[in-house]
Amino acid sequence: MNSLYCKYRNRIGAVTIVLLFLFIVLSGRLIYVQIFMHEEYAELAKSLYKREKNINGSRGVIFDRNGIPLTKNLTHHSLWVDTEETIDCKEISQFLSDIFDKPARSYFQKLQKSSRYLVLEKNVLDPQIAGITQRLKDLNIHMESHSKRYYPYSDLAAQVIGYTDTDEQGSIGVECQYNSVLSGNQAVQDMVRNSRGQLSTDIYEDRPVISNGLDITLTLDITYQAILQDELQQACISTNAKGANGLIINPFTGEILAMATYPSFDPNNYSSFPAETYLNQVISMVYEPGSTFKIVTISAGLENNLISPWQTYDCENGEYHLFNRTFHDHEKYEILTVSEILMHSSNIGMVKIATDIGSEFVFKYSTQFGFGEPTGIQLPHENGGILRGYQEWTRSSGPTIAMGQELAVTTLQTAMSYCAISNGGYLIMPTIIRKITGNNQVPDYRFYPQPIRRVIAKDTADDIMTMLRGVILEGTADKARLPGFPIAGKTSTAQKYTENGYSKSEFISAFAGVFPIDNPEFVCVVAVDSPKYGYHWGNETAVPVVRKVFERIIGFSDRDYIRTLDLPTVEDTKLQIQHLSLQSDSIERSGG
Repeated sequence: MNSLYCKYRNRIGAVTIVLLFLFIVLSGRLIYVQIFMHEEYAELAKSLYKREKNINGSRGVIFDRNGIPLTKNLTHHSLWVDTEETIDCKEISQFLSDIFDKPARSYFQKLQKSSRYLVLEKNVLDPQIAGITQRLKDLNIHMESHSKRYYPYSDLAAQVIGYTDTDEQGSIGVECQYNSVLSGNQAVQDMVRNSRGQLSTDIYEDRPVISNGLDITLTLDITYQAILQDELQQACISTNAKGANGLIINPFTGEILAMATYPSFDPNNYSSFPAETYLNQVISMVYEPGSTFKIVTISAGLENNLISPWQTYDCENGEYHLFNRTFHDHEKYEILTVSEILMHSSNIGMVKIATDIGSEFVFKYSTQFGFGEPTGIQLPHENGGILRGYQEWTRSSGPTIAMGQELAVTTLQTAMSYCAISNGGYLIMPTIIRKITGNNQVPDYRFYPQPIRRVIAKDTADDIMTMLRGVILEGTADKARLPGFPIAGKTSTAQKYTENGYSKSEFISAFAGVFPIDNPEFVCVVAVDSPKYGYHWGNETAVPVVRKVFERIIGFSDRDYIRTLDLPTVEDTKLQIQHLSLQSDSIERSGG
């Protein structure tokens, strides 16, 4: 050892120990970071050059029965920048100003913010950026694309179709009821920063595969929908009514061909309309049906041989006292047959029929025709109406309900009861969905007619149909006459029930029409809410709507057009009802 080492040996030893200690500490830290903290620091490192975003498959399209798209998915783009990248704020501001016709100053002010994700423009459509995508890349302006729902027919069938909210989730209508079916699945997309600091996209192999939502074909015909909605609007305008609703349905298949509520709303701009316009009144609004309900009691009497079409009743010259109550007719009638009671809509005649057959039968056939419970239509927020249990009825309930008071129904429930008369006596399930189609992973699904039960025999249904034809020819619905085209139906002029009892100025004007009467293809029911007094009679407001609807449908119904509609032929419907009859008889024999 030399003298220099000996002189500084203690210091060298101390330094060596310190260095050894630091080496051990640093090695331990390195081992800890690389082994125990590997995942945490790896994610931190990734966050510096990666960004994740969720992407969805396209939402399924909704079509009408003829394959016409009622919804579309438009691609919208968002333009954004990372201000921590090298960007030319002045050049970007002027470029965007020229494209979107906005002051360059507003963009320049935005660009002064420090942000890894600064959105400069939202909801940019393809035509606005056509031919400039390369220029966007050169300026380090990034673009994200997303799909936005568009409704090409605006307010047509808006309450049936529904709309999607800002999160692309279905709200009301089919969009809501079948949201999970229409929605595509979601995957995570990684945006990776390259060596020049620009972001590109990549999808890991272990990420879920993106698939689009399924398509839905409705039973609606957009032409019929436009006709019905237009006539409802014209009726409301001409009579100063609060609103109206109605539908057209095939009585054999239960397929809804049109379903409309007025006033409507535009689903492309739903937030600008009152929330009450979102309500599908056909299935959600309940009201006392009035005289359209009279077919129920007469069906009960005929079906059980308790009355006959030619049996007569004294209608007491327009005033009748029973159970401490006075019943009135709108006209003073004396002796009327059962057929004439329905034709002229005599309340007193109906009260006497109900008294003869008994309240039990009035209640039984009210439930048999489906009143008091939802129809099962594939739409949200259906109201089942109001029909109190029989144990809650008073002595006067049978006669009162027989003439359409003391219960509440929807327009759809009324339509289904007239379908039962039209198809030979079967209550069937209404449907708004025709089929659901999708990718190879999901098989197509087709909806078929579903009979619920036989309500009355065909002979009874035929007798009622003859009476309903008489309503047009000799009774309360003479404005439904359409020369050369036989229509059957029943009017109703029902007082609205308010907090202070029955209103003397507000009525529901309604009409249930069937066309043609021999082999019915259409049942159309319309209800107009509070038309101007004087137009409140069913024959003044609701009947002309249905007649004009049928008239306009007939104008479209040449042979070629009917084939494109794919409506069942007369022969098809006969075979279909025979099949339903066999099914129903089998159910009855098995006690189902």
